[in-house]
Amino acid sequence: SKTIEDAVIDCVNYVDKQVGDSSGTLLDVKKLFSALTTDVIARCVFGMKLNAVNDGDNEFVKATADLTGDSEDPPKFLCALQTFRFLAKGIPIFPVKALDFFGGILRNVMKTRREENNLQNDMVDSLNELMAKVPTPEFKQLKITETTILCQALIFLFAGFETTATTLTMLSYYLGNNPDKQKKLIEELDELMEKNEGKITHDNLSELPYMNACINETLRLVSPVVRVERVCAKDWKHESGLIIKKGWTVLFPNHSIHRNEKYWPEPHKYIPERFMPENKDKFNPYAFMSFGQGPRNCIGSRFAKEELIYSLALILKDYYFEATDETKLEFKKGRMFLSQYQPVKVKIARRQK
Repeated sequence: SKTIEDAVIDCVNYVDKQVGDSSGTLLDVKKLFSALTTDVIARCVFGMKLNAVNDGDNEFVKATADLTGDSEDPPKFLCALQTFRFLAKGIPIFPVKALDFFGGILRNVMKTRREENNLQNDMVDSLNELMAKVPTPEFKQLKITETTILCQALIFLFAGFETTATTLTMLSYYLGNNPDKQKKLIEELDELMEKNEGKITHDNLSELPYMNACINETLRLVSPVVRVERVCAKDWKHESGLIIKKGWTVLFPNHSIHRNEKYWPEPHKYIPERFMPENKDKFNPYAFMSFGQGPRNCIGSRFAKEELIYSLALILKDYYFEATDETKLEFKKGRMFLSQYQPVKVKIARRQK
């Protein structure tokens, strides 16, 4: 929590400099929030303080952009890999140079932590604990190697950077375009701040139900991951006669489900009230799958939610989002994620208290 808070404070300080004494400043919020989430991941996964918001030329920031960026012509063979999985072996999906860069940093950070015996109770320490078990019979039987463990951290980097930055960007867009919802959210936030001496902590995050509802409604409308994939564990037959064989990959088009009027009244409208606690029994939980569902749902969902709430709360404490004629949402076609879009420009203005 403290790590996330420190990174968000750097972001807020940057916004403060940009806004100054003006009535508001139009910012590329995707760029802003990408820097913020890069900083959070760097601190939490790699134990590094980047201050990425103020240092866009940092090598770590550039490598992150290489890892998650998209080209004008996305590799069409990725679609074929979904059907012909045997083709995927040996084909690098992500830039090898970027992966080597992060792998090298992580190895060095872990080595330094071991040599200095400087425990910080974070992911680096957890990875070192796992590394120590690699020679054990249990890990050998499971074929868990050093590379396997390093890949878990890199997956956390990839999954936690782009998706959270996209969600924060979409939150600023929808709140800016729905000032009545933003006003209600700010009132809830102010009430909590007043009760807790102006502090947001891990313990009182649950006291922001409307903020949580705004986040969920944003994820419903624009989920960064447009589909969820699962491999069938055993032969299964539906009452309709549909058969799914063991080993088949099943794709759940959550973006389509999230906007299906069968499950969501007025599906294209931004209505956070759908997700308020008193309405939780009014929709099928499996009609909302931004983090997946069941025992194999997103392992980082709690971390992502905490990062989103902290970020939104600390920004809205002093500022508000405002849509202008330049605030447009344009997704590029043919992408695997909804994260690749044209710059989203939102006005950020200082609140009058």
